[in-house]
Amino acid sequence: MVLPTVLFGIDEDTRAVLLQKLSQISRAEETPFQIQLCTEDIDEAIDEIQNQKSVALIVLGVDGEKKNKERLALRLGKYAMRINRDHYVVYIIKEREELEKLLPLCARCAGILTCPPAEKAIEQTFSPLFEDYKRIYGRESSQDGRWLNLKTDGRMYRIRMSDVCTIQALNKEIEFRTMKQAIRIYSSMSAVEKMLDESFIRCHRSYFINSNRIQFIDFREMCIHMMDGTIVPLSRSFKENMSNLLLPQQE
Repeated sequence: MVLPTVLFGIDEDTRAVLLQKLSQISRAEETPFQIQLCTEDIDEAIDEIQNQKSVALIVLGVDGEKKNKERLALRLGKYAMRINRDHYVVYIIKEREELEKLLPLCARCAGILTCPPAEKAIEQTFSPLFEDYKRIYGRESSQDGRWLNLKTDGRMYRIRMSDVCTIQALNKEIEFRTMKQAIRIYSSMSAVEKMLDESFIRCHRSYFINSNRIQFIDFREMCIHMMDGTIVPLSRSFKENMSNLLLPQQE
């Protein structure tokens, strides 16, 4: 339930005030956070945001210098929201006089502060974010402690088993698809089956599905509609599995 946090373009004085107040909010909301990166380098920030596999808090300092026409922080904010629309993006605008002009350019922000940010303003901006994160992701963590460790391309991904919607065999690879991402590993369906709990059902020789992530089953078209929008084929040899799954709900 730790909230990953990325800081970009935040000067030293502002960062000190911000982190001190965030620590207080974190304790009050019982929601720990962890600084994954603090940088002035746009490429480092892009790489870190791209590598985030869960919801993150991203705080961006908007440079008010006229020479910085590209507004790197604004571009980074838009990029972060394209990667994951659930990220919490907060902008700290350095030039107060440019606030009105920059407001329309801030991509679906969770908050905007002006520099130097007052402690009260920091609390009013970040307390609801920490509370929201605890309400959504804290509940999920307490409900399910089972995880999958997936190794690919020299990286280890740790994802909650209940978040997985579908598992598909693609030649020599297996793709795990959640509501927000897809991860491929080199493995076999028989090896993957040993990793799964009873909520996963075989519906096709190339698919496992999470029965808790089914939206509806179309027996006429022989397909299963999942909550992430994926439509999975239903093999006739596995049709009985799906029928038995629905029987307890129909009685």
